[in-house]
Amino acid sequence: MSNLEFSIYEEACPNIHAQGHNKWSKVKHTKGAKDAKRGKLFSKISLEIVSSIKAGGADASVNGRLAAALSKAKHAMMPKDSVDVAIKKVMLMIYIYLCMRMSHKSICRQLQNLQAMLLRMLFTKATALEA
Repeated sequence: MSNLEFSIYEEACPNIHAQGHNKWSKVKHTKGAKDAKRGKLFSKISLEIVSSIKAGGADASVNGRLAAALSKAKHAMMPKDSVDVAIKKVMLMIYIYLCMRMSHKSICRQLQNLQAMLLRMLFTKATALEA
């Protein structure tokens, strides 16, 4: 097709070429905005879980604040893995704190082993989810 024939064809059918509008571009922007809102909400809920465990313990039947945070996470359809990671993170922080406070070396060594085990659990679960 020569340039002359192409220009005649283009004049006859001016709307033949798409102008960069497609369904995916619209979906991409709306999905990105929705995912950003959900991510912000999930991080707030995760921080709420962390602070409630620090304040009242990890038992939801005793800690009403934790029970409320967990129900909020369930209502927001937060993934169970994210909730588990938030809880494990707090438990790891508590064990590190206890290890630093303990003066007896064997107890400190046991807590360090427990800390290493928790870290392995966190990272193996994270790498398994990525794969």
